[in-house]
Amino acid sequence: MYSDIFCKVYNEFGWNYYPEIFGEQLLQWLKLQNLQPRSSMDLACGTGILCEILQNSGIEASGMDFSAGMIEIARQRTPEIHYDVADMITYRPDEKFDLVTSTGDAINHILKPADIEKIFQNVYRYTNPGGYFIFD
Repeated sequence: MYSDIFCKVYNEFGWNYYPEIFGEQLLQWLKLQNLQPRSSMDLACGTGILCEILQNSGIEASGMDFSAGMIEIARQRTPEIHYDVADMITYRPDEKFDLVTSTGDAINHILKPADIEKIFQNVYRYTNPGGYFIFD
């Protein structure tokens, strides 16, 4: 888990370039594919940048992150978006989503193949039929 100091530095130094660029590319891809997801979940959302981009494009966004400090910043940035502090290995929200994302190499930090399998099984359970899981 990240320290409060790291979370503040991460946020203040503008390390938002990846979720900003990814978010714009994702919106372009959705448009090209004629897809119009109504809801999204960003696993390991950090400070919520991708959630904010999706929310501003009309998609009801939600996010989760293991770091309480990152989620605190995300909640301050966009209090209208629902955020959870959780571990993506065991995370199983009650609602389902049309679009689930996990970017910034978040899944690469999961070292056990069995844990990666659990993540994919859980994502399958909370993705609507015909929905998408986009990860890097």
